[in-house]
Amino acid sequence: MPRVFNALQAAESITKIAAVLNAQQIEQHYIPLLNRLSHGEWFTSRTSSAALYAPVYSKVSSSTQEELRKGFAALGSDDTPMVRRAAAKWLGVSTFSRFLAAAC
Repeated sequence: MPRVFNALQAAESITKIAAVLNAQQIEQHYIPLLNRLSHGEWFTSRTSSAALYAPVYSKVSSSTQEELRKGFAALGSDDTPMVRRAAAKWLGVSTFSRFLAAAC
């Protein structure tokens, strides 16, 4: 449990940083980080990544939004129940849920 707790704290810190990034910084640094976490071998990285989609969704281009929707949908159908639970928890955050629903 401590590893999961640390990962969630790290996700909270990354979310705070995302609030001050501009679109170019998000595309250049944040999205690659999000992709690495979302496709990580360990479930803890995938679980933490679920919290990182919504904070930047409205700041990126429409093509990147499509990419984010697909990545988040993949978390929702992950083999690991903890990852699916995390995706379900973060599904309703902000306007992200409306755009994800439109993609399905």
